[in-house]
Amino acid sequence: MPDYRTVTIPERGEHILLCRLRGISTGFLNGFGGNQEPQDKTLEDTSKRGTWEQSGGKLGILGVGIQVLVQEEIGVMLFKFTHKTGEHEVHFYKATRWRGRVHETDEMVPHWFLKSEPPLDGMFPGDRLWFPLYQQGKYFNGWVLYDERFAIVNREIK
Repeated sequence: MPDYRTVTIPERGEHILLCRLRGISTGFLNGFGGNQEPQDKTLEDTSKRGTWEQSGGKLGILGVGIQVLVQEEIGVMLFKFTHKTGEHEVHFYKATRWRGRVHETDEMVPHWFLKSEPPLDGMFPGDRLWFPLYQQGKYFNGWVLYDERFAIVNREIK
């Protein structure tokens, strides 16, 4: 059974991608995300909580942290690995209305990019597969199998 995670891309004409400083995506640009926690009633709750925490909400600075007001699920991917057991079912969201300010944290450094000019070379290999579908406004669903160096061994995406 997979563990459940979320990735959220806040949009405001441009969207934000972040450089994860720790965890599985160290060094790659990614959206805000989080693992589903016991207090999260739904994956939308996980998305909103993870976005708020990783955008600086836990720092306790007035006005810092993105509070997602409106979001839409844009896809689901299953990530599997040849070198370890377990898999991650990741639900992707775009946040079309939100408030607050983003702030660097020990987990993320924020970077703004034009939606039309994403830094695909700096993204996790599997993200390069779904991102063009997101840009086109298409819902995506698929899976990726990685080896121990996170090279793609096999994949399917629709």
